[in-house]
Amino acid sequence: MKFVVAVLAVTLGACGDDGYDPDACLPDGKADADGVVKNQPIGPFVRAHQVAINQPSGPSHAIVLDEVAGACGEVAQTGKRLVFLFCQEPINVPYTIASEQTFHCPTNDVLAIIETAGGTDFATATSGTIDILHPPGGCIDGVYAATFGVDEVTGTFDAFACD
Repeated sequence: MKFVVAVLAVTLGACGDDGYDPDACLPDGKADADGVVKNQPIGPFVRAHQVAINQPSGPSHAIVLDEVAGACGEVAQTGKRLVFLFCQEPINVPYTIASEQTFHCPTNDVLAIIETAGGTDFATATSGTIDILHPPGGCIDGVYAATFGVDEVTGTFDAFACD
């Protein structure tokens, strides 16, 4: 009987159910951060969302991790936010964070910016990585490590896709 239970457990595990819930991030998304940039702590984040950007030649999607509550896609007028800019909709692959000088669409690189006060740039990443663990479809989750000169911010996110 133990053999049958073991075979059943292995078979169910092989079916691809990794425990990911595409609706787990509702309603506001979630994210964390560990790091300080320019002597300013980054986070805690209370909102994580993915938005489409209507620019003809620039980034077309962003994942936004925000310290201030608000509606999905709304730019808060206070607090800080970490923004990852993608040239195309993010998919389940590892990305390299490029510097502002080398980031130009089309590319598979990502630009990471920390903004304050309604969208003012505070710091731009010089390098790093972001790995999308599960593709879009309700929630998109991943891990990141972004370097801002000598400072680094690392964390995870589970972002809600705004309509």
